Amino acid sequence: MTAHVDGLLDHAADIQHAAELEGQRIRHDALDAAGRLLARVEAVEAELQQALETVTAGKQALEQGLTEERARVQQAPANVTPLLRASAF
Repeated sequence: MTAHVDGLLDHAADIQHAAELEGQRIRHDALDAAGRLLARVEAVEAELQQALETVTAGKQALEQGLTEERARVQQAPANVTPLLRASAF
């Protein structure tokens, strides 16, 4: 009877050890996956930063062009009738 109990205890210890090893493997895999995910997030963040810089540069160019066009229109001779008024007749 004692040999049977000892055998069961040894088997339980083997199962526990295997479970601990599997737990370590799962944690290791999870950490690896988290590291890969973080790397991808950082890559996307860099892409978004580059896109934002491109959009910002385009916005600034548009604002500058609009400011220049407004200044040009304001400097137009007073005797020039705007197209909208001329087309009303």
